[in-house]
Order: sequence, then C-alpha cells, then structure tokens
Amino acid sequence: MAKQSAAKPEPAWIRHSRAFYKYLDDRSVEDEDGNRVASVYLTAALSELGISPPMRAKVYKVIYESNPPCAVAVVRGGGGKPSVIYLLHPPSEGDFENALTDAIPSDTVSPVAEEIAKRLERLEASTTGLNIVEALRNHEQRIATLEGSAGLATNQERDTNGTD
Repeated sequence: MAKQSAAKPEPAWIRHSRAFYKYLDDRSVEDEDGNRVASVYLTAALSELGISPPMRAKVYKVIYESNPPCAVAVVRGGGGKPSVIYLLHPPSEGDFENALTDAIPSDTVSPVAEEIAKRLERLEASTTGLNIVEALRNHEQRIATLEGSAGLATNQERDTNGTD
C-alpha cells in the first residue's frame, strides 16, 4: 500500500493575502494607461473576507511592502471615501518569503551587542534560583539589626559620613 502524503495547508496569512489581492483584482478596472485600479473600502473588504485585525498587518506587509510591491495605495480612504489602489502583480512565493524575513541578519549585529548578550546570559545563569527581593529584604534586616546593636538611629542629628 502506497503512503499518501497530505499536502501541508497554507498558513492563514498567505491564504488571506491571496484572497485580499483577488478581492482587489475582482473590483478593479483598467484606467486609460492600462493600469488595474481598485477603489474599495478596506475595512469593509477585510471584514468581508474574515481577516482579523491581528492578521491584517501581515497581509498588508505582503501586499504593500513586498519588493516590488503587489499593490500601491495612492489614495487613503476614510471619512466615507474609498481607498484607491493600483494593482501591480499577484503575491508570489518570493513575496511570502520576504514577509518572513523580519529578523536582522546575524552579520549586521555588532560585536558590542554580542558581548552584551553574552554578559546577560552569564548574569541570568548566575542568578538562577536566587530570589532577589528576598535577598534584599534579608540584607535590609541585617543592616537594621547592626544599626540597632551599635546604637545608631536611622534619623541622626549629626553627620555620620566618616568626617567626625
């Protein structure tokens, strides 16, 4: 019996990006220069497509920030006016890959930042299991005990900075 490999489903943000571009394309018209131009109410379009607000940022990144962009908004809608969007090309695999590369390339991280990261890791390792708040509380109690046994008051009238 041959194994059937199930195709891995596309992530939601990719499906939504494709659907959003198709929505724009379906409502676009060709202008006198041959450009595809859509005039739509973006909030209504995204709601109609079921694209949640958290997902919209990723969809916008694919559509508007690809290199080159899939679409360019030339008029931002609002106040009862639709957005006007020029469609350039449907989103491609390259556009989706570019949307995933938000991380800073490791060769651009400065040696100082790397040293700080190492120092932070060492600090975290050395304080594992240490309750800082409890340690400070204990320290304060010991100081108060020492001051009490030495007859020092917390609100002294004279200067006690060692210059007596």
